Amino acid sequence: MIEGISKRLDRLIWPEPNSGCWLWSGSLRPDGYGMVNVRRPNGTYMRTGAHRYVWQMVHGPIPQNGPGHLGWCVCHRCDNPACVNPDHLFLGSHADNYADMRNKGRHATGSKITANRRSVKGSKNSQAKLTEADVVEMRRRFAVGEKTRVLALEFDVPQTYVCCIVAGRCWRHAGGPIRIALKNPKQEMLPL
Repeated sequence: MIEGISKRLDRLIWPEPNSGCWLWSGSLRPDGYGMVNVRRPNGTYMRTGAHRYVWQMVHGPIPQNGPGHLGWCVCHRCDNPACVNPDHLFLGSHADNYADMRNKGRHATGSKITANRRSVKGSKNSQAKLTEADVVEMRRRFAVGEKTRVLALEFDVPQTYVCCIVAGRCWRHAGGPIRIALKNPKQEMLPL
């Protein structure tokens, strides 16, 4: 998929046809950002954001002398933290990243600005593996206790993609019950 990335990492990238995002199906932080272990020149490993790693594979090293004392951020045009599509990533300062978040209504005090997304959604997209009926069925079966692993095997999609679907982060237009994370260990299902 991406020139210069190992087959091991390439297997962890899943194209999401509705948005054009390439979802990272490897390790994720609690806030949804993909993580990858990168070997340093001294032989030790460090964890870094998958989106930062992919950006560097495509564009080269992130400059160390960024604006301010914090350096450069690798920002998402798509606002999907699990996305590693290089076309959706850009370098910006922390101020740029914060302004982008505020302008798109992802900040608690920001006014929501609706993005005009023109991508073809759902089964109308030529790259879709699922239909809206598949998504509703997947959500219904998850709501009655079926495991995401089983659903992923049956629908032939990665388990992390099933988690995205049942949580309502992907295929929002399709309907069906979604999982709402609560503070207690039990999950509540609500209609989408």
